[in-house]
Amino acid sequence: MKGSASFLMALLSTSAIAAEAPKTYNSIGADFNAQVLVAPSQKTGYYLLQFNGFEHEIDGQTRLYKKVLNNSNNIEDGYHYLLAGSNIVNFRNNIKRTLQNGNYIPTVQIYLADKPITNMVYRGPADIASPRKLQAKYLARQGLSESKIAAKKQIKQANNLLVKACHTSLSIDIDWNSFEKIDAKTTPGMLTNYLNSLSKLCVQDKDYQTEIQSIDTISVKASDKEATNNVTRNNKVLMISLVKSAPNVTETSYTDLIDVL
Repeated sequence: MKGSASFLMALLSTSAIAAEAPKTYNSIGADFNAQVLVAPSQKTGYYLLQFNGFEHEIDGQTRLYKKVLNNSNNIEDGYHYLLAGSNIVNFRNNIKRTLQNGNYIPTVQIYLADKPITNMVYRGPADIASPRKLQAKYLARQGLSESKIAAKKQIKQANNLLVKACHTSLSIDIDWNSFEKIDAKTTPGMLTNYLNSLSKLCVQDKDYQTEIQSIDTISVKASDKEATNNVTRNNKVLMISLVKSAPNVTETSYTDLIDVL
């Protein structure tokens, strides 16, 4: 318990988060009132973005993005935020402007699946506590809980949902020792994202449901790769290797499973 608490305190430490001020952007010219919070993460060049009010599945989600210059040599040519672990871009600053109250003000654009592009403007700094709050929400979304006991509970809940969605029962074999040896005993909580993605696939497509029903066991161990989870399949066994630094596991678990099923 002490090790897990220390781990989460380190992740959420104010001193561990960059000093750059968090920002608030609000939508303009849309039939909804949307907001994006942008806050620096603990990793240089990476930011936590939270989306609200878009009337889209992304609402309420906090994701990790890498800031990328549109022109690697000049910030004045704009930038975009690339969803870490993918090629998805939801936020772009292409140095565009819009006329508002007689003045031309800078705008940014939000790109979401099945939605028109949303223009937004900078409204000012966000709450100084935003980086810490977004970090906590991001960790929760990752499945990184405060203890091994909590991790086991959330895995059990996700497995119960999978049984209902996929009409099958899978044996889950977690090598807890491999995680405890590297002081990462709460990292198996990330498995919840993979179980939820399996449930989602079963609901979406009968062919995937059939494939998932052919699996007997999910085998989980600590990954020996940095910042990358790995999913493979050997006949009736689905093998998942996890590392706590892997980004945006909710999104990557879904694509990883599609690749191996």
